[in-house]
Amino acid sequence: MANDRIRQWLRERIGVDPCALGEDAIDRAINRRLHETGLSPEAYYSTLQAGSDERQALIESVIVPETWFFRERGAFAALTEWALSRWEHIERFRVLSLPCSSGEEAYSIAIALKEAGWKRGQVEIHGIDISERSIEKARRGVYRSNSIREDFHHRERYLHPRSHEFEIDHELKSWVDFRQANLFGDPEPVKSGWYDVIFCRNLMIYLNENARRRAIDRLERWIKPDGLLLMGAVELLSSITDRFEPVGSNWPSAYRRTRSVEASKAAAPSPSAPPPHSLLNTRTESAKTRNSNFRYIEPTRGESQLTGSMDVQTDTLIQAQRLANEGNLGEALEIVSRLITVEPRPRAAAFYLRGVIEQALDHPRLAEESYRKTLFLDPAHEGALAQLALLRERGGDGPGAARLRKRLTRTPQTQGEPS
Repeated sequence: MANDRIRQWLRERIGVDPCALGEDAIDRAINRRLHETGLSPEAYYSTLQAGSDERQALIESVIVPETWFFRERGAFAALTEWALSRWEHIERFRVLSLPCSSGEEAYSIAIALKEAGWKRGQVEIHGIDISERSIEKARRGVYRSNSIREDFHHRERYLHPRSHEFEIDHELKSWVDFRQANLFGDPEPVKSGWYDVIFCRNLMIYLNENARRRAIDRLERWIKPDGLLLMGAVELLSSITDRFEPVGSNWPSAYRRTRSVEASKAAAPSPSAPPPHSLLNTRTESAKTRNSNFRYIEPTRGESQLTGSMDVQTDTLIQAQRLANEGNLGEALEIVSRLITVEPRPRAAAFYLRGVIEQALDHPRLAEESYRKTLFLDPAHEGALAQLALLRERGGDGPGAARLRKRLTRTPQTQGEPS
C-alpha cells in the first residue's frame, strides 16, 4: 500500500519509531497532507520521491514541538557547573541544542551562562532542528505564556512583555545561532569534536533502534572528548551504546564519552551540586512521583478536524503521555494502568508506556512484565526488545539479554537516506 511506503519514507528520513510516536498520529499527518494536496496516496508518494517541498510539509505535520524555558531545570544547573569547571581551560565554550524546537531551550542555555558570568564572545550556542517552522519561530524569539512554566531569577531582563506575548531581549538573541538541518543529513550539519556540551533531550525515545545508533554515532563525533551530553531521564544510553557513561548520581541524565574518562578527570570535575547562586528557583518534589525529564510527543487536538475524533483508548494514552511529559509519573501510571484494566483489547503501546513509566520510577520487575506483554501483542516492538534486554542484563541474565538483542537485529531497520 502507498500509505505503508509513505510511513517507511518517514522512518528513513527522520528515524521515527511509529510505536513511540503512535501509528494514529502518523496516519493523521499523512491523511492531512493528502487532503490538503488533493493527491492520491500513490501520487503523493511519487511527489515525495521527486524531492519536492512536500517533503518538509509532511515532516512539519508529524513533528509536534513541546518545550518551555528552563524545562528540566537540573540540566541547566549541570550545564553551569560544567561550564564553570572549564572557565580557565578554554577560550570559547560551545553548546549545541538538538533538536532545539522553537528555541526556548537554546535561549535558556544563553540565560544560564550569562547569569553564571560568561560574556558574549566567550560562548557559542547553536540551535538545530529539522522543522523550518520551529526555526523561524526561534529566530523571532516571541513566545506566549505557555512557554514560561518555570520561574527563574531576572526573568524581566530577558523576556519583555508585548501585548499578550513576550519577546526575547535583543542582545540575548545574538547569543544563539539557529539553523534548520536534519540530524541524519549528509553532509553532517556540524563539525567533529566541536561542542563542550550537547543538549539532545527527549529525542531518542521517538527513534527506531537503527536511528538511535546512527544518532549516537554522530553525537559522539560532534562532542569534545571531555564534553558533556545531556539526555532525557528515560533515554537509557546503556541500552544503545557503551561509548558514553553517566557522569554521576547527582545528574543521572548527564553523560560523557567512556573512552576519554581518565583523560578528562583532571580538567573536568564531575558536577556534584548546583552552583551556589543558582539561576533557578528550586522547589522540593519527590522523584518517585515527579520526573520532569519524561516526555512523549502529544498530538494537538486540532488534528482530529480532518480525520475524525480520536477513539477513547488513543485519547487516554495521550492524556497519560501528557502527564508523564509534565513529570507526573505517578498519575500517568495510574491512568495507563486503569486503561489496560478496563479495555477489552489494550494496545501494545499502552503496555509499553506503562513499562517505561515503571522503569523511570525504578520498578524493574513491573517494567519487565509490561515489556513482556508488549512483545506478546507486538513481537517486533523495538523499544520493548531493547529495554527488556537491558533489564535482563542488569538482572544477571546475560543469555536472555543476548537472545532478545538477536531478535532485535532481525526487526526491519532503515537503510540509509531516501533518494
